[in-house]
Amino acid sequence: PNRGKLWVDLNKQVEIKKGETKPTVPQNPFSNRDNCLRHAYRAARSKIQRLLHKSKMRGWIAEIKRYNNPPRLVVMVACAMLLLVDERQIDPYLGDNLDRFPNDRRSLWMIARKTIDLNMRSPMYIIKRMNNVKQQGRLQSENQDLRWAAAEKIVSDISHKDAKRSSLAAGILWKWVLLVIAEHKIESKGL
Repeated sequence: PNRGKLWVDLNKQVEIKKGETKPTVPQNPFSNRDNCLRHAYRAARSKIQRLLHKSKMRGWIAEIKRYNNPPRLVVMVACAMLLLVDERQIDPYLGDNLDRFPNDRRSLWMIARKTIDLNMRSPMYIIKRMNNVKQQGRLQSENQDLRWAAAEKIVSDISHKDAKRSSLAAGILWKWVLLVIAEHKIESKGL
C-alpha cells in the first residue's frame, strides 16, 4: 500500500524505503570537492544556455546598442561582455592591463557599439560569439587571462541591482558575464 513513498532520516542522511529492512545510502552528488565543482559547472552552463536561448536576448542587446549616450554602468557591462567575446577593438581604450576604465566613455562606446553585430547571418553575430566563449576561453592567447580578470573586475564593481536600475538589459548581461566567469573559474580548477 505504501510502495514508492520515501522516508528520509535527515540525521543519518540515509533514504529508507518503506518496507525495506536495510537502508540504502544514496550517492551524494556533493560527497567530494570534484563532484561539487562538476555540479556547479553544469548549473552555470545550463543557466548560460537558458539566458542565451531566450528569444529576448537579441532584443536586450539591441536595446543596449540603441543608446547614443548610455549610463556608465551600461558601458561597463557591455565592455565586460566584449572582453569575454575577445573583441580586441576596445583594448586601446582600457589601457595596457585592461584595467583603466576611461572617464570619457563616449569614444569607447562608439567603438563598442560598432562591434555589437545583430545580423544573425554574420560570423560576428554577437549571440553566436557569446555562445562560443567557452571555446575561446580554452585558447591561450597572449592576454586571455588578463581579459577574464578585467571583465571580472568590471562586474565586481557593479551590483546586479545597480546594473538593472540603469537598464534591464544591462542587468541580464551582467548575469551572463558573471555566469561565464564562474564557469571559467570552475573549468580552470581542472574538471
